[in-house]
Amino acid sequence: MAFTLVLFLSLVCTSFSGILSDENVRPIIQSTIACRFDHRYAKADTIIDSLRLVFPNDPAPLFLKGSNLHDKMTHYEDYSEIFTMNCILDSAITLASENLVDPWNFWIIGSSLGYKAMAEIESGNYFSAYNTSREALDYLKTAMDSQETRADAALGAGGYYYWVSRSLGFLTYLPLVPDNREEGLELLRTAFTESHYSRDAAAHALVYIFCKSEEFDSARAYSCYIEEKYPSSLLPLWYKLSIAEALKDLSKYLVAAESLSCALDTLGIKQGANAIEIHYFSAIAAKDLKLWDRAIFHCDKALDFTDNKALFERFEDELHECKTIREYSKERMAQ
Repeated sequence: MAFTLVLFLSLVCTSFSGILSDENVRPIIQSTIACRFDHRYAKADTIIDSLRLVFPNDPAPLFLKGSNLHDKMTHYEDYSEIFTMNCILDSAITLASENLVDPWNFWIIGSSLGYKAMAEIESGNYFSAYNTSREALDYLKTAMDSQETRADAALGAGGYYYWVSRSLGFLTYLPLVPDNREEGLELLRTAFTESHYSRDAAAHALVYIFCKSEEFDSARAYSCYIEEKYPSSLLPLWYKLSIAEALKDLSKYLVAAESLSCALDTLGIKQGANAIEIHYFSAIAAKDLKLWDRAIFHCDKALDFTDNKALFERFEDELHECKTIREYSKERMAQ
């Protein structure tokens, strides 16, 4: 596969300013994004590494590799490779900075900084994440000046405007703290309808935005788009759980959580962190619904990970509560 791809690209791309704007390469890059939504991160890496062999001085493959690693870490709830991801993205930023004539390089720098900011949030470094995301926005706004990169850059800029305004919503009545949520939402819609590479990521973001704003029909519409395009992806199951949670419908929440927990169980230990969390919340929901057998089932599933030292240390409180819920449910069943 790798050799075939290298041979093909060497024939069709002998001269270029950047592969992101090359119509011959674009479908291949889009295929790596599709792999990520299907959780086929190793497959995406294989394609990306083949691109790097042909285009060693282009920053795009490095950016794709770093963002693919971020998605993999998020999928498994395992952020042990953040340092590696940052090194890869820093290399992409360095290469992109050497050619700022190409507007795609502003997108690469801004998007790379955006992924680094998300990793800082995941590490609890919120102040640093805010500064990094502000720097990312400057590059993305420059990328939005070009018609070629405007819609793809709208993804990161729209996400920034929406979530920062929402987070600071209690201050937006002040004259120096504008409410940019509507602008952010419109930019995300632009990314969905017009971008080359950011359509699916925009749909993903819009699901959660419409959950938060309780516009559930819109949330379901974007969720259905992802589900129809990626039927084997776990993402639609997460969306259904988020929608049920936002609806505050405990029965629907348990149904969605049990569907997701079943899918996670089939994936084994690599999904341990997610499985513990979902079984834990399923156990709580089942207990509140007085479904004692289901509560015990989910407690047992979560407690199966007790022997995994790393997971036990991370979820000690949740696993302890699962023991309590299990005993309580057994007592109620016996009455």
